[in-house]
Amino acid sequence: MECDSKNTHYTETERLLLAQLISEEQIIENKKTGTSDLKCKAEAWERVTKRYCSQGFPSRTSKQLKKCWDNMKQKKKKLNTSIKVQRLMTGGSVAPAIPVDPVMNFMDDATPNLDIEVPCPFDSTAQMEKEYKIYFLYLSLP
Repeated sequence: MECDSKNTHYTETERLLLAQLISEEQIIENKKTGTSDLKCKAEAWERVTKRYCSQGFPSRTSKQLKKCWDNMKQKKKKLNTSIKVQRLMTGGSVAPAIPVDPVMNFMDDATPNLDIEVPCPFDSTAQMEKEYKIYFLYLSLP
């Protein structure tokens, strides 16, 4: 039985399980979009869907789980942005308390590359070059 209704919400337990399953399938968060990479990602999503449905939760399609994961990532980025804004509003001191969401905390641990903060906002290119040992030649145009 699939959840076709748009009103069927994911519980915290379901979202936590989804985050855990995705953390085990690292190919899903790979940024490559080649044909073989997309095929591997589709296979990984099918494995995640199969394992998710085997846990006794309402049966969902891989498309529904992808959408849930995208929504979770979007919510996480929005939360991180609000934390940064609050920290800047307080002059860099401790931001006001943010409600604790175990799913968001697990996403931080499971997928650390979701929202990377560059410590120096004035020179993020130099930070990336240093981290990945990439050197760009800057040509001055007349």
